[in-house]
This record gives sequence, structure tokens and C-alpha cells, in this order.
Amino acid sequence: MPEDPPDRQAILAAGAELFDEVGFHNVTMGSIAERAGLGKTDVYAMFRAKHDILYAIHDEWIDELLAAGRATIRPDCSVRDTIRQCFHDIFAVIHAMPSGVRAYFENFRDLPPDLQRLAKAKRDIYEAQVEGLLRRGIDEGVLRPQNARVAALGLFGMCNWAYRWYRPGGAMSHQQIATQLGEIYLAGITA
Repeated sequence: MPEDPPDRQAILAAGAELFDEVGFHNVTMGSIAERAGLGKTDVYAMFRAKHDILYAIHDEWIDELLAAGRATIRPDCSVRDTIRQCFHDIFAVIHAMPSGVRAYFENFRDLPPDLQRLAKAKRDIYEAQVEGLLRRGIDEGVLRPQNARVAALGLFGMCNWAYRWYRPGGAMSHQQIATQLGEIYLAGITA
């Protein structure tokens, strides 16, 4: 995948920070341009509206998570180890892009319906990967018999809510948190 131009990355970073700091409705294209060190025309040359910036922020981190899922969730890997890695993959994204993840989750409903559908379609791909992994674990007897969809939603609930409380530089690293939550999760679903 080709790298984004530096101006595009600056716009996405500025948008993520501002959406996170002051909320989507309090941000203008001008404030994003100013934070990015660009002119408004530079921002408008790449994005027609601030909701396009929010969608691009989502695209950036969900694409990272989808790539991690493709690398991690494979039929030749241990179900338990892969579940542990899913926790690490999700926390790695939250750690690397905290403002972007928070901005997206807090402002998802501000996207126009067509962009909401596109964003949800990408999330659905990752959710299906994880649900398929859990279903395989149930079928193989590694995990207790249970509803794989509910088990997947439980995993996402443990991880995704962390965008609200996790801050880099805290008492525990994102890796330590991912490990602890992964073990708590596995203790509850393992056969």
C-alpha cells in the first residue's frame, strides 16, 4: 500500500486530535488546517468535508487491524494463542492511534449514512474473522460450547472500551493490559 502524502497525514493527525479534544461539532476545516500547519485550500484539496476526514481516520486504524487479523487469524495457529494475539492487535491499534480511535468511536454517528455503512462493512470483516476463530475453537473443543457471536462481542467489549480509559505511559503498558485481559477472557471461555 503506498504511503500517504505528508500533508494528508498531517490533516488526519490534526483532525483526530481536534475531534478528540473538542468534539466533532466544534471543529472546522479551518481549525484542522491551522493545527496541521496548512492552508484551508490544502485541506479542501484532499477532503471535501470534515466527515471525510473522520472516515479517513477510521479507515487508517481499521486497515491496520484488518492487516493484523489476516496475519494472526489463520487455520494453522493455536486458537488460544490467536485469541491472545487478537487482544494484542487491538490494543496495539489503540496505543498507536489513541486520538483517532477515540475520535471515531465518539463521533461515528456524525458520519453520513453512506460512510457509516462503509465503516461498518470493514468492522464487520474483522468481527467475522474473530467470530470464525471462536467458532473453530468451539468446534475443536478448545473452547466451551457457547454462542460464538456473543463470545466475540464479549472480546470486543473488553478491548474496544479501552479507548476511553487507556493512556500511553500509564502504570501498565498496552502489552501488559492486553495480556491480562486476554487471560481473563480465556479463563472464562476455555473448555
